[in-house]
Amino acid sequence: MRSPGQALRGGMGGGPVSGSAGGGSEGLPTLNIKELERLTIERALESSGGNKTHAAKLLGLSRRGLLKKLERYRDDGAPLDE
Repeated sequence: MRSPGQALRGGMGGGPVSGSAGGGSEGLPTLNIKELERLTIERALESSGGNKTHAAKLLGLSRRGLLKKLERYRDDGAPLDE
């Protein structure tokens, strides 16, 4: 069984998330913090088979905390859980 950190770091098809803070890493994608959060939540949901309770545990959040974040994405017109 994978630890929560392993589930989000490896084995989910993701490559490097961002370059260095100085911007000297050419060819690497860069994400702002909101994009990174959304991607991390998306991967946790995929890893948990859509189980929000398990995804929240992977993320170190309460289920309610995850639901609030999903609600915020829904309100912004970019739902993750549908």
